[in-house]
Amino acid sequence: MQNKKLFFQKTKSPLLPGVWQTRKQQNTASGFTIIETLVALSLFTFAILGLIVITSQGISDVNFAKNKLTASYLSQEGIETVRSIRDSRVLAGESWQAIFSTNALTGLGNCTVTAQSNGCDIDAYTLAIDTCATASRAGCGPLHYDSATGAFRIASIGQSFPASAFNRVISLSEVSPQEVRVTSTVTWDQGTNQKSVTMTETLFNWATVTPLSQTGQ
Repeated sequence: MQNKKLFFQKTKSPLLPGVWQTRKQQNTASGFTIIETLVALSLFTFAILGLIVITSQGISDVNFAKNKLTASYLSQEGIETVRSIRDSRVLAGESWQAIFSTNALTGLGNCTVTAQSNGCDIDAYTLAIDTCATASRAGCGPLHYDSATGAFRIASIGQSFPASAFNRVISLSEVSPQEVRVTSTVTWDQGTNQKSVTMTETLFNWATVTPLSQTGQ
């Protein structure tokens, strides 16, 4: 039987200079290079996707913090507006009952939750009162933003300004004949969720407080 010899073409290795390899070895080395490239591209893609997700979450968190800060300011503004009305009208000599009556549009009793009203919103500049028709966040309509002054105006006053994302409802409840609890709630949409900030404070009829100098103490 005649012996047959197998011959392999030898070439220089592209990976290891100075080392000879057969054609079969060269093809194997090239295959591993392609696999490594694909793995590297996959890792790079996942890294980029991770950065995009983190960046998007960071932007969302910044937006939420900004909106919550604005809502907290508007909620506190609602309470301070009621306090301002109480103080100015008590100093003007009005009775507690007149201040919290529902006889006029300026009566804070319009902010009491009743069968006809589900709270109100008050313009911090004009002290005008919008009575909320329903208990929902849309009961008083959205606040409108005046970019010239940086103020948020109630729906009936600020129609000429763009509507903001914030709604405010101020509600009053009687604690005693000389004491009222004020609740101010601001809501807004954050993505697909509704967020809110609520602040509560109790106001007293300080005009009825007897000074210590008159009590003999």
